[in-house]
Amino acid sequence: MIDGGRQNQIAVDTAQNTTINSFAGYDTFTVTPQDTARTAVYAYINYGGTVTISWEEMRETANSDVRIFDLLAHKRRNAISSMKDRVNSDLYVAAPAVNDINSLPFLITTTGTVGGIDSAANAWWQSQQNATVGAFPANGLTQMRDLWNDIVRQGQGDPDFTVTTQAVHQLYEAEIDPDVRYDNPDNLGRGAKTLTWKGKPIFFEADMTAGELYTINRKWITLAVDTDGTFTVDEMVKPANQKVFTATLAFRGQLYVTNRRALGRCTGITA
Repeated sequence: MIDGGRQNQIAVDTAQNTTINSFAGYDTFTVTPQDTARTAVYAYINYGGTVTISWEEMRETANSDVRIFDLLAHKRRNAISSMKDRVNSDLYVAAPAVNDINSLPFLITTTGTVGGIDSAANAWWQSQQNATVGAFPANGLTQMRDLWNDIVRQGQGDPDFTVTTQAVHQLYEAEIDPDVRYDNPDNLGRGAKTLTWKGKPIFFEADMTAGELYTINRKWITLAVDTDGTFTVDEMVKPANQKVFTATLAFRGQLYVTNRRALGRCTGITA
């Protein structure tokens, strides 16, 4: 959670400190200045909406003894749910609109300017990527394995989970060897309640772009949400010339990464 502010400025590592070395006795240390940090800048974004109800509608549903449902409460729930659906959908779009939240495809790739840092001029700011995977039965597991190992090879920790589409998730489930024994039958095997890859959960997201799969380490990606922008619904207000009441609701935050090379994706996955 964040408490206000216009943007988030985060120090990111660009390289290792090359002065590190073994020594013995009276050996001297290297004191060459190290330029190993850059600042990534992420502006917070806002989503807004309204809940409106007329005085007539309120009177029609005022009697709790006879009304079928609480119309105002329904409108509030619907507005909050609609906003959550919009934000969630935007988290997976290929190219976010100017005022929209950053998305996984925008943040986790090998191109583009993210946080004010150009990937083309800074290879250390490029994610791991296996593009045009092709048919999953033939290439899927191999490409997933390569991606996982490429991420681990960066020395920034193991991934925590993998997220993909329902179609790819089902292709993965179909590839699981039913003859292999697993410690927890709920987590792997035919009809499993929870699938895992490399011992970490793999799940699907309805809004994910077709044919894509993301392997993520939570340490390097954050969804920051303002304490006063958590889909908060304000008090109802009434204009002077109408018997109508309106409340605004808002979300404020941003999805950002601090280590792109420790995150990765596969694209172009087909059946």
